[in-house]
Amino acid sequence: MSREINDAQRKCIDRLFVNGFNRQEAYGYAYPDSNPDLRGQSMYILLKRDAVKEYYDRKYEEFIALTDIDKHVMVDNLVTMMRRYDDMLALASKDKLTSLEEDKLERLSSILKGSDVMRAKDMICRIIGAYEPEKIEVTNKTWRVSFDDADDAKLIT
Repeated sequence: MSREINDAQRKCIDRLFVNGFNRQEAYGYAYPDSNPDLRGQSMYILLKRDAVKEYYDRKYEEFIALTDIDKHVMVDNLVTMMRRYDDMLALASKDKLTSLEEDKLERLSSILKGSDVMRAKDMICRIIGAYEPEKIEVTNKTWRVSFDDADDAKLIT
């Protein structure tokens, strides 16, 4: 690494791999005095630092080696679970079921719950980074407008 990371940063990244990649919780764990409303943004900024990103990437490679699974496989498995739930809902909405459909509905309802599917959707959003704050660039520009002639607007730099 080009620069060592501090203990709190290391603790924060390590926590991600323990808590299911919940970035806000991990940041709060490592920085308990941080503002809870800003933890997601703070984690986003932290992960942009080269040394922290290098440490995260190295830990992620170790994680993949241990679990023999990557993000794509995880998303595929979660999507499969969501499709099975959709199958269950389609069967449950039918007026009349065959005996095979009844058996399938019973099997699916014994292993899948709506809360499981919502959790799967949440995990997919976390994996693909859908909860990350968008980068908004703000520039400080001042405009001077004359009300005598609207064509006289000028940018003051």
